[in-house]
Amino acid sequence: MSKKVIIVGGHGEVNTSIIRNPAQKDDIQRLSATPLVLSLEHALGEGTKPLLIMVSAVDVRDRKKNLLTMYDQEDIAMSNQVWQSIGAYMQWKYEADKVL
Repeated sequence: MSKKVIIVGGHGEVNTSIIRNPAQKDDIQRLSATPLVLSLEHALGEGTKPLLIMVSAVDVRDRKKNLLTMYDQEDIAMSNQVWQSIGAYMQWKYEADKVL
């Protein structure tokens, strides 16, 4: 059985972001990543059940709690930028990590 594999990011840096909504392109580009408008369902083939594995994301945490003491001003600014751009993703990544 042949398999299709899509690798996003790599070597500790996210360089490509798969999005379904072209209106999100500017948000992704502001984070210095390359947006790729793509539906995983269509990329894998209609009716294919995808196996998705998410390895990591930076700054996935409960934002209601205090920042980590090791965060400096640059870290705080980056955290705010990421959460403002892809906050829903980060929140759901956090929720998924809690049960893994």
